[in-house]
Amino acid sequence: MSKKINDIFSMIYEKYDLYNRLMSFGIDTIWRKQTAKEVLKKPGDISVLDVATGTGDLAICIYKMAKKENRNVKIIGMDFNKKMLGVAVDKAHGTTIKFELGDALKMKYANNSFDVVTSAFALRNLDSLDEFAHEVKRVLKSGGNFAFVDMSSPKSNHGKLLFNLYSKFMILAGSIIYKDAYKWLAYSISHIDDTNLPFIMKKMGFRNVKTKRLLSDIAYIVYGTK
Repeated sequence: MSKKINDIFSMIYEKYDLYNRLMSFGIDTIWRKQTAKEVLKKPGDISVLDVATGTGDLAICIYKMAKKENRNVKIIGMDFNKKMLGVAVDKAHGTTIKFELGDALKMKYANNSFDVVTSAFALRNLDSLDEFAHEVKRVLKSGGNFAFVDMSSPKSNHGKLLFNLYSKFMILAGSIIYKDAYKWLAYSISHIDDTNLPFIMKKMGFRNVKTKRLLSDIAYIVYGTK
């Protein structure tokens, strides 16, 4: 990821979770739960790599859901921003989640290391989806799954109207403290092509690649199998 993106998250890390809750009206927690359910469709004890984990919300969600199901899940949350990881470590106190510094485009893990690779709201910040897809395929075990959740401009006319209002609210709310950062985040959401990554994953040889639009049509999950 670029220095620009790293600098943005270094500015907003202290209020990142608060602004996520406020600006998604709490719906982002539902999106993560839906993603966690996709992850835990993989049976048995599994190892999970949560890429660009940020403040660890998805990793923690998977951990808690697995615990309720009496599942043993080994989770590593990886991110390139030290300040975001610091928040994640504090939030995950008492869990077995391990957080590590790392680059989504140059992962330090060995080939065939994980049963599942996940990521939440990071796709639009990656410098190269092709490099990311290549790394995901490399670290996934044969038969392993991936599940990525992110936001994009809605497909329906009604959804587009709501999204335009949401974008303006997001920039206005964020501008109280972090104007440039939240202006970028709103821009990145509206300009992401949610058909690009599924196409790349299929091209890389992944099977059963599907896209699921989520509640409010602002977010979507891409998932599939190596």
